Amino acid sequence: MSTTLLSGVSYSNTTALRRAVPFHDEMDMLLGTWSSAGELVLWFVSVLSGIVFCKLVYDVSEGLSPVLFSSYNKLTKSEKVEWNNRTFSTAHAVVSSAIAFYLLYISDVFIESAPYGPIMFRSSMISQIGLGFSCGYFIADMGIVIAFFPVLGGYEFIAHHLVSMLSLILAVHCAHAHLYLYIVLLSECTTPFINLRWYFPSLITYVRFIALFTHT
Repeated sequence: MSTTLLSGVSYSNTTALRRAVPFHDEMDMLLGTWSSAGELVLWFVSVLSGIVFCKLVYDVSEGLSPVLFSSYNKLTKSEKVEWNNRTFSTAHAVVSSAIAFYLLYISDVFIESAPYGPIMFRSSMISQIGLGFSCGYFIADMGIVIAFFPVLGGYEFIAHHLVSMLSLILAVHCAHAHLYLYIVLLSECTTPFINLRWYFPSLITYVRFIALFTHT
């Protein structure tokens, strides 16, 4: 519905969101009239996959770390939790930054010359899934932070995760502004190096690494 302000000029007073291209086209082609319901299912599954992924990586780290790293057994309970927490943090960083790199530099979704309209309103099934996956990670990570509060972080961590989840939920709901979120997610590629810096003092090989680095 539109209202005319001047002759030949009108504006829309509808509350409907602008279609996101090519995401909504992809959903219509795949599911037809069920596309709206499909969007909710896609969102739920992608978030759930992020949570399950983090739980699986945490469990694998908890099971393999005592076998692969003798120093793991010397850690306190809270340090072991942080070790395993940083393991799935690293795994998420690798996955999310890889998705971001693909969307920003390989896919045509955010290429300016692509026939998808303004970049602000562009998204795709892959970008939706990627944001849902990251939202699942933030839910899992915040759950552990709260469970072991304040060992893994204080209120600033909880605030950071809440704001991150809110931005992801809003972006997935409207399917807009994905470009800006993926620019941020691309910076996740630095997370593994930050976590390695935490791991090194806990490993027996730390001294050998420093010696090798010093003599190189």
